[in-house]
Amino acid sequence: MLTTTRRKLIVQKVESQGQVTLAELSSEFGVSGITIRRDLDVLERDGVLVRVRGGAILPDNWEIHSYQAKESVHLELKDAISDLVAMMVRPNTSIFLDTGSTMLGIARKLLERNTGPLTICTNDIKVALELGEHQNFSVISLGGELRAHVYYVAGHFAEKMVHDLRADIAFIGCDSVSLRFGAMTSSRELIPLKKAMMASSRRSVLVCDSSKFGRMSSAAIASVVEFDVLITDDQLSDTEVELLTKAGIDFKMATTTLDEQQIDGEEIP
Repeated sequence: MLTTTRRKLIVQKVESQGQVTLAELSSEFGVSGITIRRDLDVLERDGVLVRVRGGAILPDNWEIHSYQAKESVHLELKDAISDLVAMMVRPNTSIFLDTGSTMLGIARKLLERNTGPLTICTNDIKVALELGEHQNFSVISLGGELRAHVYYVAGHFAEKMVHDLRADIAFIGCDSVSLRFGAMTSSRELIPLKKAMMASSRRSVLVCDSSKFGRMSSAAIASVVEFDVLITDDQLSDTEVELLTKAGIDFKMATTTLDEQQIDGEEIP
């Protein structure tokens, strides 16, 4: 069977089932798991599916499977980014932590490094629970409508709370990003809250791994230039690096190939 034919059949299977596993695809097409992984990597770059641990799902299922799926993909990239962010947060700082698996990773790195004292405001239930019992962290958990399966709150009450608060830094996540269309998300109900966090902070930091560049989502959060800093990883393509540099974007890339991040002790002021 031709590679192109197999990949078309994989897409059809994902579309009909919503998700597939490496084992079933390998068995059905009579090829190795390595070959299937390569197929899924290509199809993910094409935007027709999303890789998760052990298989793939449709992009439309991304929000539904958020914490089940997003915690399982691009683990090395997210870990490096989380470590870099945690190293750049000073004690006695107040921060907004947006929702998402990378934000949860940042929370865990802050715990590992025993960074503090800190005041942390978040709409992510898992982040709040992760940090809530640490004596060096004052955690403000936003109220609002709890979204099933994705563990975040959104809506008027959460936005009103943020409008009444002030922070040094807002760490904002996204589903995709490009210089032309900015930071984007498929969770449209979160956009007012993300914007409120940015407006209530002295500095705004966009946090996204390199896999999100050049992809599209249904709604824009803000243009890239509206953020003071963009934090990503060193797997970003040379083309994207050149575009960001020419646009004058202040960006930092976390090292994924070294045990220790090398940032010369630089912090987010």
